[in-house]
Amino acid sequence: MGADEDAGDDSDVTTTTTTTTTTAFVDYAPYYTRQPREETWRKQRELWGRTLVRCVGFIRLDQKVTDVFHFCGVDRAVRDRERPAVHVKTEKIFENKTIDRSLALDARKEVIEYLRERGEAWWLDKEETVAGVLDAGDLQRYVDAMGELVTKYALSGKVYTMDELRDPGGIAGGTALGGLDSERLARAVQSASDRGLCVVFGASTAGDSSVGVKFA
Repeated sequence: MGADEDAGDDSDVTTTTTTTTTTAFVDYAPYYTRQPREETWRKQRELWGRTLVRCVGFIRLDQKVTDVFHFCGVDRAVRDRERPAVHVKTEKIFENKTIDRSLALDARKEVIEYLRERGEAWWLDKEETVAGVLDAGDLQRYVDAMGELVTKYALSGKVYTMDELRDPGGIAGGTALGGLDSERLARAVQSASDRGLCVVFGASTAGDSSVGVKFA
C-alpha cells in the first residue's frame, strides 16, 4: 500500500485529533505515515492508540465506532472481534483500502509500546507479534468486580479457577466478569495480584483456564 510524505503542518494533526476516532482521522492519508517531527508523531501515535483502545480494548463496542470504520472495510474486523488481541502485522485497523494506505509495521509497534507504557497493552508472545489491548477503565471495573465478589461471598482465602470467575451462571453472573474472555480476565487477575488482592498459581500460562486464584 502507498504512503504519504510528512504532512508538514501540525495544525492538520491538531484538527483531526479533536475529532477523535472519526472518519476525518481514518480517511486522512498522512496519518498512515510515521511523521518525522517528534511532536507531530506524538499526536499521531496517541490518536492511533486511542483508536485501538476504542475498537479492541472495550468490553462492548459502541455502534458509532463500527460505523466509523464501515466505509474503509474493517467494520467486520471490529464488530466480530472476540478477543482483545492485535496481530500487529495483519491488524486491519491499521489499514484503509479505500485510500490505499497502511501504517508501517515499525510504527504499529510504537503505538503498541505507547499503550503498554500506559498500562493498556501487553505483548502476548515473546516475538512481540501479538498484543492484548484493554481500556484502563474497564480493567479497573474488572478488578473492582472481583473485590465486590470477595466481600459479597466471603471469598477471602478461597480458591477459584479462571473459568469459575467468568462463568455467567456462577458467582460472576450479573457482574462485569460474567462471560468475560480469558485474555481480559487474565489481565484483570494479574492486576489484582499486583495489588496484593489475590495470588495466582497452578499453571504456566496466565490465560489457562486451570489457573488457581486465591483471594487475600
